[in-house]
Amino acid sequence: MPHDLGRGATPASCPIPGAPDFLWRRAGVNEALRWRCGRCGSDFTDVEAGCSCGWAPQLRSGYLATTTTSFVPAGFSVDRRDHLRDLEQNHFWFEARDRLLSRILTRTRSQQASKAIDLGCGTGRFLSTLGGFAGTTVGVEGHDALASQAAARDSGAIVIAADVQSVPLASGQFDLISILDVLEHVDPLSLLREAGRLAGPGARLLISVPAFAWLWSHTDEAAGHRCRYDLALLRSELEASGWTLDGHTYYQALLLPLVFASRWRRSDRTSGIERTPPAWLNRLLGACNAMEVAAFSRFSLPFGSSLLGWAQRTE
Repeated sequence: MPHDLGRGATPASCPIPGAPDFLWRRAGVNEALRWRCGRCGSDFTDVEAGCSCGWAPQLRSGYLATTTTSFVPAGFSVDRRDHLRDLEQNHFWFEARDRLLSRILTRTRSQQASKAIDLGCGTGRFLSTLGGFAGTTVGVEGHDALASQAAARDSGAIVIAADVQSVPLASGQFDLISILDVLEHVDPLSLLREAGRLAGPGARLLISVPAFAWLWSHTDEAAGHRCRYDLALLRSELEASGWTLDGHTYYQALLLPLVFASRWRRSDRTSGIERTPPAWLNRLLGACNAMEVAAFSRFSLPFGSSLLGWAQRTE
């Protein structure tokens, strides 16, 4: 049973079997964040005491939850969740992409962020990287099981299980926000406006989406995607939500012909499931991606299977 952190609760004296060491003040939750009540909408700062109306987040195995319901996009099944969790352990696509995201943040930052938040953090893979660019890092994940895995990574981030389109945190407190391969699963304007609500003046946004409609295949359907993006569509959705796109690049340019071919193999047209290649091929393909990430220090790539952008808050 999750612990209900109502008034007078003392979470540190209520250990959860098998949970990581999670003391409120050690994690900096009370000192770092301002909250928004999930019941009445009021702001409050003491998460241990909760809102004056009696609402408070629940402490689970190293993370906070705001309801007993997982907020999972349509088409994102439990099997798909587990498959992606396993895939990211070894698949060549992830490691070079992480380095590219880090390089983008290095290139675009003017100073260390005070607070950063990853909306749709999944298993928390990116939280450690994001934490290198901010004093306080928060990960929000709609799927309760993935939030638990994100907390178990011990990245130093505060992990919250909540709807990414209705985050239980007060407005205007984050100066760095990431939305990585999430926008294609949900109502894009709703999510981007929620990011804008959380953003402080001049906040920066890092975003990634699958690129090019002509790459659409059963793989996208199996992943629960709404669409694949081109630059014009991403820019228009950002501008409609109060963001200005400052720059962009693509990922997996060298491998784009292989991506196109793999999407239309007969086996992929029936299953739509991404698989990790044999070890030797996985290393070779990873090396190709690493080469183009190294090139990003000199120029942005003009095409690829993923589109990455960085934007600034304009409202």
